[in-house]
Amino acid sequence: MELTQADVNDLLARLGPGNSYMHLPGDLDLQDLTNLLIDRYGTPRTLILDGFTDPTVDDSRGRLSSSPSGTEP
Repeated sequence: MELTQADVNDLLARLGPGNSYMHLPGDLDLQDLTNLLIDRYGTPRTLILDGFTDPTVDDSRGRLSSSPSGTEP
């Protein structure tokens, strides 16, 4: 399956809040999906590692919605 940004738009539009599941097609190349998401949102980064939050995370660079302990930061 060849992906386009329009396909990614459709996938993201189907995501909803809560505990819903999305089943991706079996012939989907996950690296292609990853590359399209990187093109859209930038390179992934580690926000928490071994229970410690990256000190560079702030409102301008992707503030966490909760702390590693599960409480508000």
